Amino acid sequence: MEFARFIGGPERDKGVLLHTHTHKADGERIDLVLFGSLDNTPDFQTTHAVEEGWTSSAWLAVSRLLEGLQPDIHSPWDDTESVAVEALKIALNQGSWALDDEHLGRPWTRGFTLGRAEDCEWFAEIYADVVLTADRWEHRLRGEGMDSPARILIGAPLWVRTASPTSLVRYTELRARGDRTRRWLWPSNRRARLVGPEAAARAELAGDRDGLPEPPAQAPAG
Repeated sequence: MEFARFIGGPERDKGVLLHTHTHKADGERIDLVLFGSLDNTPDFQTTHAVEEGWTSSAWLAVSRLLEGLQPDIHSPWDDTESVAVEALKIALNQGSWALDDEHLGRPWTRGFTLGRAEDCEWFAEIYADVVLTADRWEHRLRGEGMDSPARILIGAPLWVRTASPTSLVRYTELRARGDRTRRWLWPSNRRARLVGPEAAARAELAGDRDGLPEPPAQAPAG
Protein backbone atom coordinates (compact mmCIF):
# COMPACT_ATOMS: atom_id res chain seq x y z
CA MET A 1 0.00 0.00 0.00
CA GLU A 2 1.54 3.31 -1.13
CA PHE A 3 1.01 6.55 0.84
CA ALA A 4 1.30 10.07 -0.55
CA ARG A 5 -0.03 13.53 0.14
CA PHE A 6 -3.05 14.58 -1.90
CA ILE A 7 -2.41 18.12 -3.08
CA GLY A 8 -5.89 19.38 -3.85
CA GLY A 9 -9.23 20.12 -2.27
CA PRO A 10 -10.02 21.98 0.92
CA GLU A 11 -7.79 19.69 3.02
CA ARG A 12 -4.66 20.45 1.03
CA ASP A 13 -2.35 20.36 4.04
CA LYS A 14 -3.92 17.23 5.53
CA GLY A 15 -4.95 15.15 2.54
CA VAL A 16 -3.42 11.70 2.14
CA LEU A 17 -3.80 9.26 -0.74
CA LEU A 18 -3.39 5.48 -0.56
CA HIS A 19 -2.97 3.22 -3.57
CA THR A 20 -2.55 -0.46 -4.31
CA HIS A 21 -3.52 -2.81 -7.09
CA THR A 22 -4.18 -6.48 -7.66
CA HIS A 23 -4.88 -8.88 -10.52
CA LYS A 24 -7.64 -11.41 -10.88
CA ALA A 25 -6.89 -14.95 -12.02
CA ASP A 26 -7.62 -13.96 -15.62
CA GLY A 27 -5.06 -11.14 -15.45
CA GLU A 28 -7.58 -8.32 -15.08
CA ARG A 29 -6.01 -5.43 -13.17
CA ILE A 30 -7.92 -3.70 -10.38
CA ASP A 31 -6.66 -0.47 -8.80
CA LEU A 32 -7.68 0.86 -5.40
CA VAL A 33 -7.35 4.59 -4.66
CA LEU A 34 -8.29 5.82 -1.20
CA PHE A 35 -8.42 9.39 0.12
CA GLY A 36 -8.07 10.20 3.81
CA SER A 37 -6.43 12.54 6.30
CA LEU A 38 -2.88 12.76 7.61
CA ASP A 39 -4.44 13.25 11.03
CA ASN A 40 -5.04 9.49 11.00
CA THR A 41 -1.55 8.47 9.88
CA PRO A 42 0.77 9.15 12.84
CA ASP A 43 3.72 7.54 11.06
CA PHE A 44 3.68 10.19 8.33
CA GLN A 45 3.82 13.97 8.55
CA THR A 46 3.43 16.75 6.02
CA THR A 47 7.13 17.53 6.28
CA HIS A 48 8.02 13.98 5.23
CA ALA A 49 7.08 14.75 1.63
CA VAL A 50 8.98 16.95 -0.80
CA GLU A 51 6.72 19.48 -2.49
CA GLU A 52 7.86 19.32 -6.09
CA GLY A 53 6.75 17.95 -9.42
CA TRP A 54 3.50 17.55 -11.31
CA THR A 55 0.13 18.12 -9.66
CA SER A 56 -3.23 17.45 -11.25
CA SER A 57 -5.70 20.11 -12.27
CA ALA A 58 -8.47 17.52 -11.88
CA TRP A 59 -8.47 17.67 -8.07
CA LEU A 60 -11.84 19.47 -8.01
CA ALA A 61 -13.44 16.75 -10.15
CA VAL A 62 -12.02 14.09 -7.83
CA SER A 63 -13.23 16.01 -4.77
CA ARG A 64 -16.73 16.16 -6.22
CA LEU A 65 -16.73 12.39 -6.61
CA LEU A 66 -15.62 11.93 -3.00
CA GLU A 67 -18.45 14.21 -1.87
CA GLY A 68 -21.00 12.11 -3.72
CA LEU A 69 -21.67 14.72 -6.41
CA GLN A 70 -22.14 13.99 -10.09
CA PRO A 71 -19.33 14.97 -12.48
CA ASP A 72 -19.54 18.45 -13.93
CA ILE A 73 -20.66 18.01 -17.53
CA HIS A 74 -18.93 21.28 -18.43
CA SER A 75 -15.49 20.12 -17.25
CA PRO A 76 -12.96 17.98 -19.16
CA TRP A 77 -13.80 15.16 -16.71
CA ASP A 78 -17.50 14.95 -17.38
CA ASP A 79 -18.25 11.35 -16.41
CA THR A 80 -17.33 8.91 -13.66
CA GLU A 81 -14.87 6.95 -15.79
CA SER A 82 -12.78 9.99 -16.64
CA VAL A 83 -12.75 11.15 -13.01
CA ALA A 84 -11.68 7.69 -11.83
CA VAL A 85 -8.85 7.64 -14.38
CA GLU A 86 -7.66 11.05 -13.15
CA ALA A 87 -7.70 9.80 -9.56
CA LEU A 88 -5.48 6.90 -10.63
CA LYS A 89 -3.14 9.25 -12.49
CA ILE A 90 -2.77 11.29 -9.30
CA ALA A 91 -1.94 8.12 -7.36
CA LEU A 92 0.66 6.98 -9.89
CA ASN A 93 2.13 10.22 -11.22
CA GLN A 94 1.69 13.07 -8.74
CA GLY A 95 5.06 14.66 -8.03
CA SER A 96 6.69 13.46 -11.25
CA TRP A 97 9.41 15.77 -12.52
CA ALA A 98 11.25 13.56 -15.04
CA LEU A 99 10.58 10.87 -17.63
CA ASP A 100 8.58 7.87 -16.44
CA ASP A 101 11.67 5.62 -16.49
CA GLU A 102 13.33 7.82 -13.86
CA HIS A 103 10.52 7.17 -11.39
CA LEU A 104 9.64 3.60 -12.38
CA GLY A 105 9.99 1.46 -9.27
CA ARG A 106 11.26 4.51 -7.34
CA PRO A 107 8.18 6.26 -5.93
CA TRP A 108 10.34 8.10 -3.38
CA THR A 109 11.90 10.10 -6.22
CA ARG A 110 8.52 11.75 -6.89
CA GLY A 111 7.31 14.71 -4.91
CA PHE A 112 4.56 14.31 -2.29
CA THR A 113 5.21 10.57 -1.73
CA LEU A 114 5.41 9.43 1.90
CA GLY A 115 6.04 5.70 2.05
CA ARG A 116 4.59 2.24 1.75
CA ALA A 117 3.12 -0.35 4.09
CA GLU A 118 4.29 -3.89 3.40
CA ASP A 119 2.64 -7.09 4.56
CA CYS A 120 -0.43 -5.11 5.58
CA GLU A 121 -4.18 -5.45 5.83
CA TRP A 122 -6.69 -2.75 5.05
CA PHE A 123 -10.39 -2.03 5.27
CA ALA A 124 -12.10 0.72 3.31
CA GLU A 125 -15.41 2.27 2.39
CA ILE A 126 -15.81 2.29 -1.39
CA TYR A 127 -17.59 5.28 -2.89
CA ALA A 128 -17.27 4.30 -6.54
CA ASP A 129 -16.55 0.98 -8.25
CA VAL A 130 -15.81 2.01 -11.82
CA VAL A 131 -15.53 -0.52 -14.63
CA LEU A 132 -13.63 1.11 -17.48
CA THR A 133 -14.70 0.83 -21.09
CA ALA A 134 -11.72 -1.01 -22.61
CA ASP A 135 -12.03 0.46 -26.10
CA ARG A 136 -12.04 3.94 -24.65
CA TRP A 137 -9.08 3.74 -22.28
CA GLU A 138 -6.73 0.86 -23.08
CA HIS A 139 -4.66 2.48 -25.82
CA ARG A 140 -4.90 5.94 -24.30
CA LEU A 141 -3.51 4.85 -20.93
CA ARG A 142 -0.81 2.66 -22.42
CA GLY A 143 0.18 5.63 -24.56
CA GLU A 144 0.78 7.51 -21.31
CA GLY A 145 2.97 4.70 -19.95
CA MET A 146 0.30 3.26 -17.64
CA ASP A 147 -0.93 -0.31 -17.36
CA SER A 148 -4.56 -0.38 -18.37
CA PRO A 149 -6.80 -1.29 -15.41
CA ALA A 150 -10.19 -2.90 -15.89
CA ARG A 151 -11.64 -1.46 -12.69
CA ILE A 152 -10.84 1.43 -10.37
CA LEU A 153 -12.21 1.48 -6.84
CA ILE A 154 -12.28 4.87 -5.10
CA GLY A 155 -13.08 5.41 -1.46
CA ALA A 156 -11.79 6.19 2.03
CA PRO A 157 -9.63 4.04 4.33
CA LEU A 158 -11.19 2.95 7.61
CA TRP A 159 -7.98 1.35 8.83
CA VAL A 160 -4.65 -0.03 7.63
CA ARG A 161 -2.52 -2.24 9.85
CA THR A 162 0.89 -3.79 9.36
CA ALA A 163 2.33 -7.01 10.73
CA SER A 164 5.16 -5.19 12.52
CA PRO A 165 6.77 -1.73 12.75
CA THR A 166 9.40 -2.88 10.27
CA SER A 167 6.68 -3.35 7.65
CA LEU A 168 6.56 0.41 7.15
CA VAL A 169 8.99 1.98 4.66
CA ARG A 170 9.39 5.75 5.05
CA TYR A 171 10.54 7.41 1.86
CA THR A 172 11.97 10.36 3.76
CA GLU A 173 14.62 7.95 5.07
CA LEU A 174 15.45 6.70 1.57
CA ARG A 175 15.71 10.27 0.31
CA ALA A 176 17.93 11.23 3.25
CA ARG A 177 20.34 8.47 2.21
CA GLY A 178 20.31 9.67 -1.37
CA ASP A 179 18.97 6.27 -2.33
CA ARG A 180 18.12 6.77 -5.99
CA THR A 181 19.54 3.51 -7.34
CA ARG A 182 17.08 0.96 -5.97
CA ARG A 183 13.80 0.02 -7.57
CA TRP A 184 10.69 -1.82 -6.51
CA LEU A 185 10.33 -4.72 -8.96
CA TRP A 186 7.13 -6.66 -9.56
CA PRO A 187 7.79 -10.20 -10.87
CA SER A 188 5.05 -12.55 -11.98
CA ASN A 189 4.28 -13.81 -8.49
CA ARG A 190 3.41 -10.22 -7.52
CA ARG A 191 5.78 -10.01 -4.57
CA ALA A 192 7.65 -6.73 -4.47
CA ARG A 193 11.43 -6.75 -4.28
CA LEU A 194 13.51 -3.72 -3.44
CA VAL A 195 16.79 -4.34 -5.21
CA GLY A 196 20.00 -2.36 -4.99
CA PRO A 197 23.74 -2.69 -4.72
CA GLU A 198 23.67 -3.47 -0.98
CA ALA A 199 20.51 -5.37 -0.04
CA ALA A 200 17.13 -6.70 -1.10
CA ALA A 201 13.78 -6.79 0.67
CA ARG A 202 10.51 -8.49 -0.10
CA ALA A 203 6.91 -7.47 0.47
CA GLU A 204 3.48 -8.63 -0.53
CA LEU A 205 0.65 -6.23 -1.29
CA ALA A 206 -2.38 -6.60 0.90
CA GLY A 207 -5.31 -7.75 -1.16
CA ASP A 208 -3.06 -9.05 -3.93
CA ARG A 209 -5.46 -11.89 -4.60
CA ASP A 210 -8.91 -12.27 -6.00
CA GLY A 211 -10.23 -10.80 -2.77
CA LEU A 212 -11.90 -7.66 -4.06
CA PRO A 213 -15.66 -7.73 -4.46
CA GLU A 214 -17.21 -8.12 -7.85
CA PRO A 215 -18.86 -5.00 -9.31
CA PRO A 216 -22.56 -4.68 -8.57
CA ALA A 217 -24.83 -6.34 -11.11
CA GLN A 218 -26.57 -3.99 -13.51
CA ALA A 219 -30.35 -3.93 -13.23
CA PRO A 220 -32.09 -4.91 -16.48
CA ALA A 221 -33.38 -2.01 -18.51
CA GLY A 222 -37.05 -1.26 -18.07
